[in-house]
Amino acid sequence: MSKLKLFVPLFFLFYLMGINSVFALEKIKAAVRSSVTGKIIAEYNVEVAINFQDQAKGLSHRQYLADNEGMIFVFPPKTRISFWMKDTYIPLDLIFINADGKINDIVSDAKPLSETPLYADYPYQYCLEINAGQAKQKGIVRGDWVIFPKISTTAQ
Repeated sequence: MSKLKLFVPLFFLFYLMGINSVFALEKIKAAVRSSVTGKIIAEYNVEVAINFQDQAKGLSHRQYLADNEGMIFVFPPKTRISFWMKDTYIPLDLIFINADGKINDIVSDAKPLSETPLYADYPYQYCLEINAGQAKQKGIVRGDWVIFPKISTTAQ
């Protein structure tokens, strides 16, 4: 098969998928600091979902998420959109974080495959998704802080 015959179908496939989804998402380290003790109580390697396409896909269709992994969604400050678990097979805790890194809400044990909208009680800029039950197990509560490298706040 000529290189051109191989290139054209691959190019078309990449075009259909969207160039952003061809590449792996950026991974960063995120830590949760207790607002009571000031100590780090949890650490995660998280994928960063900044653009609409990556946010829409999120963790859907995945069968497994390691205990130290997650995904962080980046939105404009004071966002108030809902999440759902459609096509997501892993039960999750959703941790909503304001622009300063403070946790202002937690939705625990979101049910896999549910289309029920999940809302934060307060506006947020970030949402950290981790395995269900981890927030409770690690003592993560509203008012704690999530520490991670600066992420562009330009959500697309």
